[in-house]
Parts: sequence; structure tokens; C-alpha cells
Amino acid sequence: MSSTPSAFTDMRATYGGMGLGVGLLFGFCARQPSTIQVGLIASLFVLGATAAARIVGFLVDGSPNVFMYLLLGAELLFVALLIVALKQSRNG
Repeated sequence: MSSTPSAFTDMRATYGGMGLGVGLLFGFCARQPSTIQVGLIASLFVLGATAAARIVGFLVDGSPNVFMYLLLGAELLFVALLIVALKQSRNG
């Protein structure tokens, strides 16, 4: 991994800017009843893909530390909560 200014800028844009943009989209979806389910589904896709990529990383790269397991646990917990919320939004 490179430690150049461009690498740091790209990391900020990818992990900071994209995360902020996705979070703002989810907040926008939560403001209107007609878009809540879309926001829940999008959140489920993002967190599910993140958890899946983390698991692939464990398998390919090996040696995950405790923090990586904690992040995976949080991601899987929120995936479960999003599934419950989505089911409740469809029934309500």
C-alpha cells in the first residue's frame, strides 16, 4: 500500500466521502414513508456486502485481529436488525 498524498486523498474520498454520501441517502430515504423500504433495502445491501467482503478477506488474507471480528459482529447484527425492520415495514 502506498503512503503518498494521492493515496491518502483516495482513501479519504472512498471511505469518508462515499460513506457520508451513502449515509445522507439513507437519511433522505428515512424522511419519507414512501422511501423507507428502499432505504432499508439499500442499507441491507451495503452492510451485507461489507460483511461478505470482510469474510472473504478473512479467508483470503488470513489472520484477522479482534477488531475485525468485532466489526463483523456489528455488521451481522445490523443486517439482522435491518431484516426485522424491513419485515415490520411491510406488515405495517
